[in-house]
Amino acid sequence: KTDIPSLCDFQYCGKAPPTKDQAYMLTCATNVPEEEERIVLAYHSELSKLLIEQGDSSPSIEEVKASLCLSFCDVGRWMSGWGWWGQPIDDKILSVLDQLDGGHMLASEQQYVDAVME
Repeated sequence: KTDIPSLCDFQYCGKAPPTKDQAYMLTCATNVPEEEERIVLAYHSELSKLLIEQGDSSPSIEEVKASLCLSFCDVGRWMSGWGWWGQPIDDKILSVLDQLDGGHMLASEQQYVDAVME
């Protein structure tokens, strides 16, 4: 028996950062939100090892966390059409939006895209 989480979900397949699956898992498939930080750190550690072994550079933990924050927003976008369940992520989404728009709605979708890319 191991305490390392495992996940395999082929419900939806498409091109996305790996943190998208992690955000879905942390939101919809866990009941231990207090373990989120440990799970993210373990994921980063394993990802880094695998990337380095194949000769690629690994992202910093800050890059993984930033990608995860955007991925939580994508989970919220998806749930807006399918219904909300799992761990609450409203605060995470609002935090990202506040970082992008300073708490004031931007005039267009393109302005949000530009803010994300900065």
